[in-house]
Amino acid sequence: MKKLLFILAIFFIGFQNISAQKNIENKKDSVVEKKDSVYALPDVRAEFKGGDNALIRFLSSEIKYPEIALNDGVQHKFLVNFVICKDGSVCDIEVLDKRKLDKFKKNIKYKESVALLKNEAIRVVKATNGKWNAATKDGEKVNCYFTLPITFKLVK
Repeated sequence: MKKLLFILAIFFIGFQNISAQKNIENKKDSVVEKKDSVYALPDVRAEFKGGDNALIRFLSSEIKYPEIALNDGVQHKFLVNFVICKDGSVCDIEVLDKRKLDKFKKNIKYKESVALLKNEAIRVVKATNGKWNAATKDGEKVNCYFTLPITFKLVK
């Protein structure tokens, strides 16, 4: 039987700001003016309570490889973008798919498996709700963008 290996490629510092960097120049001025803005580059980044290793342990224990995707041998990588709020909750979860599914148009089973993996990535990020220390800007807690790469990979 295939052994499961969840590679949680968590490059927090490098990926934390990927989704926001395209518009940083446009947002810098507006961020200062709004009280409940979402920051792309806070002074201190948000952190999972217990640190990066605690996040890896949490995700490893929480992620469940969907049975259909497992049986079909489907592997996939997602970038999950979300906002970590001042109170440590998560919101505005969005999943970016690293691969285009158009080339798999005829393989409905593959698309269904990828959809299940995507839903699992969303579910596990939602499970982190309330388990974050908020980012800070000028000494005050702020909302900030966070990007978490999650890879579902099977090893024989």
